[in-house]
Amino acid sequence: MQTGKRFIKGISQLTQGTHYNYTAGGHRLIKCRLRPPAAEVTALHLGEVTFGLYVENVVLFFLCRIGSGPWTASHYNWWLNPPPMRPDPLAELGAGDRCMLLFFELVDAADGCVAAEKLFAISPEPAAMLRRCVAEQIEAILDPFHHLDIAGRVLGRHPDLSWMAAEARWLECPHYAEKDRIPAEDGRHR
Repeated sequence: MQTGKRFIKGISQLTQGTHYNYTAGGHRLIKCRLRPPAAEVTALHLGEVTFGLYVENVVLFFLCRIGSGPWTASHYNWWLNPPPMRPDPLAELGAGDRCMLLFFELVDAADGCVAAEKLFAISPEPAAMLRRCVAEQIEAILDPFHHLDIAGRVLGRHPDLSWMAAEARWLECPHYAEKDRIPAEDGRHR
């Protein structure tokens, strides 16, 4: 993607929301909102973002906060990805302590264009915790309809999601991965 380009070719308006996905292709977070404020775009460009993980009944919620803005959350279910797209978190855990690269895009719902994008490196410890939680979800064989029921109840508790951040398994303000300093698998820069 490129800033200023359409997020989805031919689509000029999008629904507001946050979507996290972990596939065989990696980790991606998309936050789509109506006319993102300049302060939020700048904060993302500067890497002023906090991420977190909240889990309830093996349903994972990936948390995000840009600058001092509100918390947003996206629920994740490994079983919803088509089989060829499903990652193998156990293989990744077996490879040792590794950071997790997360590609984050902020999209303007009004025109469907990317307002900002950044690649972040999540530290090895929280990355391993997320992989373990996904492995637990795989073992539990989480039914998609049960998942949606849990997600709806959790997200419906209160419109201010700061309660989720307060109860998160981890929160991190990661460093962003500069193009010429992509973290190696052990978390150190090359």
